[in-house]
Amino acid sequence: MSSSLKSRIGAVLVGAVLLAAVAAGSVAAGPGLLDDPFGLVIGVSASSQAGSGSTFFLPELVFDPDAGWGTWNLAGPVAIYSSENPEQALGIIESLSTAINPDPVIGFTFNVKALDVDTVFNISSVTLSFPGIAFPDAVASAGITITDNNGDGAYLVGGYVSNTLAYQAQTNLGVYAHLVPNITALPNQSATASQTFPVMGFNTIPGTVTSMQTSFTFLLSAHDAASGSSVFYVGPPIPEPASMTLAAMGLAGIAGLRRKARA
Repeated sequence: MSSSLKSRIGAVLVGAVLLAAVAAGSVAAGPGLLDDPFGLVIGVSASSQAGSGSTFFLPELVFDPDAGWGTWNLAGPVAIYSSENPEQALGIIESLSTAINPDPVIGFTFNVKALDVDTVFNISSVTLSFPGIAFPDAVASAGITITDNNGDGAYLVGGYVSNTLAYQAQTNLGVYAHLVPNITALPNQSATASQTFPVMGFNTIPGTVTSMQTSFTFLLSAHDAASGSSVFYVGPPIPEPASMTLAAMGLAGIAGLRRKARA
């Protein structure tokens, strides 16, 4: 990575981290998803040489009692404007949606576009609080696709782990996983990166988990688009071999998520 790109990333990440902290502080721990569905907040921020700004959404989840899922979709594109100059648009949220299950699972999908300059986006899911689960099993999966829109190629540089990974899954006990490596796309092309942790099955989080949250933080090249999806599951230990299929979440919610019934 060139020193000039590193300096650009460093400058804009400062604003993104501060905005992410504001978003996190806005979320009050509630008694649980089903008891307090309107205590949930989704935050999106953008930061670039043109300024920094953020927007927040209070998703009115639509629950399917049979499936056990609550879903929400952004009604239409939303621009993020600079807090320093309210007339300066920094980026566009083309689409945003979430699917949540009090099992608990957080599914999340987004599509954003950078404008005239390289832009750092921070996209934070709701913080889901629930009764404590001791030594839960967990798995996280995430992927991002970038698309070049102006014929000069596209790149995405993650904001985690020394600017090498773009996704974070965490609980009240700390970070569970960092996923999705940096991506480069050829002119007029798209490119995708995805990862799952662990690669197969589940692993155990030592301790008692009472909340979970996911976020994407990355620098996106000017004029280009990035779309991503993720699923983060935390649940009671499963006493026998189990499998879980994690698929991309569309605007209607999770496209596929299966888990073998507990014994």
